[in-house]
Amino acid sequence: MKHKELHEVISLGMDYCPSITESLFKTFNADDPLWVPGRGVDANAAKQLADQICEAGSHSFTSMFSGNEDYKKVVHNVAKKLGVKAEELDKDGSGLVDYETKLMSKLFSDIWDNLSEQEREDLLSDMDLTGKEIDPSMLAKSGVLATQVLLKQFGGFATYRMAVVMANFLSRQLLGRGLSFAANAAVTRAVGVLIGPVGWIVTAGWLAHDLAGPAYRKVTPAVVYIAAIRSKLETEMGFGVVGLGSSGKDACLKQVFGIEEASSSPLAGSTDSCQAYRLVYERDCTGLVINFPGFNDHDPQVSENAEGYLALCRGFIIVIDATSGLSGSDAETIQKIRERGRPFVVCLNKWDLIRPADREALRAKAVEKLGLSSPEQIITTVFDPDERLEEPVQGVDETIDWILGVLDMEHATTKAFWGSMEPKKVKKDK
Repeated sequence: MKHKELHEVISLGMDYCPSITESLFKTFNADDPLWVPGRGVDANAAKQLADQICEAGSHSFTSMFSGNEDYKKVVHNVAKKLGVKAEELDKDGSGLVDYETKLMSKLFSDIWDNLSEQEREDLLSDMDLTGKEIDPSMLAKSGVLATQVLLKQFGGFATYRMAVVMANFLSRQLLGRGLSFAANAAVTRAVGVLIGPVGWIVTAGWLAHDLAGPAYRKVTPAVVYIAAIRSKLETEMGFGVVGLGSSGKDACLKQVFGIEEASSSPLAGSTDSCQAYRLVYERDCTGLVINFPGFNDHDPQVSENAEGYLALCRGFIIVIDATSGLSGSDAETIQKIRERGRPFVVCLNKWDLIRPADREALRAKAVEKLGLSSPEQIITTVFDPDERLEEPVQGVDETIDWILGVLDMEHATTKAFWGSMEPKKVKKDK
């Protein structure tokens, strides 16, 4: 799998992890950072920082091209300096993300081995890595075994949490200051467990690996920090809602996700053509809903904008106005989603306006024209009932159940997507 180039990760971080990305820039340029939140996406600043990181972190770096191969060497060097065994790093097929995961595992394992069982429990709780799935006996396990359990149970979400806490911890210990996103209470508490005697013990071991040099004092937190951004981007629980403005897409956003288009503010960086919303407005919430106008826009800038958001989507809800017929662009949209290997469901909306005698034939036609494998890929919906017909809202529960099914396939918890909010449901009609 080809992963995003370093400068692309940094650019995306400006959009989706602005507080974390701000801290990354301050790690290299504390007094006059190249970028701060509010400036939008600055591709030039991202490339400059990528070059700085690669130049500082690789003794053999001679060019000003900071591609993945160059950055992979930087991560490899940092991991070796922090004590990751060479045989672990150099296994056949090990890639950049493998290096980052092994580095996070090593750092977390070292920390874990210096904590009491109560401190371990507190750390997991503050990192939101607890639950009925966690075997209490894990608190007595070694750092290596505990880390393996967490990665198996929580996957990329565990990597992200580890990276966030480790980056903050390393910045405090090596640079003398915490990261900007430490305002997040959970991260602050988790780092609080590590500061003090434990921090001095662990950091003393790390400093013995030549991290006292000025370059690696910056590069090491930066590498951990970039791992946090990448893992957040790659584990983001995003769902796309696709459809024309007249399809009832806004009503779908309101009924299924509780998003009021008129009052909700889209995330910074989203445009009039493609808007992203968080379900819960917290810094570490992973629930994103992305509103797409479609994937067939002739404006290159609009298409590029949509392409960037597509990578974050775990599944797609395609809203089609049942009264307007089925178009070729609807089939093209489904084909593009299918090519990405993402699950999707078609909401044939405004179903209350279709005569009952015509409904079965229209549904069958939709399956054929859209190239669907089964009628079950269609949910007939009434997201915004016509008041004259006195029909209730329909299809919301079914749409939410489909989302929950996708999350289950991804082995993701409902909480990871909806944050502290429960999915909004309406009562089913008898």
